[in-house]
Amino acid sequence: MPSTIMNPLRIFLLAALILVVFGMDNVDAEKEPEWSFPIDNTGYVKASISSDGEYIITGYSYVCDNDEYCGTVALFKRNESTPLWSYDEKCKSSCEYLSIAISDDGTYIAAGFASSKLYLFGKDSSTPLWNYTVSGCAYAYCGKITSVDISADGEYIVAG
Repeated sequence: MPSTIMNPLRIFLLAALILVVFGMDNVDAEKEPEWSFPIDNTGYVKASISSDGEYIITGYSYVCDNDEYCGTVALFKRNESTPLWSYDEKCKSSCEYLSIAISDDGTYIAAGFASSKLYLFGKDSSTPLWNYTVSGCAYAYCGKITSVDISADGEYIVAG
């Protein structure tokens, strides 16, 4: 593949317990990460990038106080290893079902938690713009949001 095609490509890789960001200015097997973000006591890590490549959203679960489980959503600018903001949520039993999505331009972020809560965030604040709690379920996994997606323009969210 010609390197001119690879120049604008940015690859973002999530590995084990650390968020690692790679830039592909040229193809090189020895490429070093542009930056990384350590995540301690992690159970599950998810990541997504806006279509314009400017924003990275991560969701990760971990054991917090007294063996309780927490989930965190964090928004990064592509070239900064410090989150612009983060949001924490305690989960019913564990947060392995934490799910995240980001609109094409990074303006809106959707996050679903095992606590049965669905949130919509704007890129400028960790304060949710909107939230919804799934209720009325009679069996163990009912209500846990395991998948979420957001339309390119941020107008629609789907969750299940």
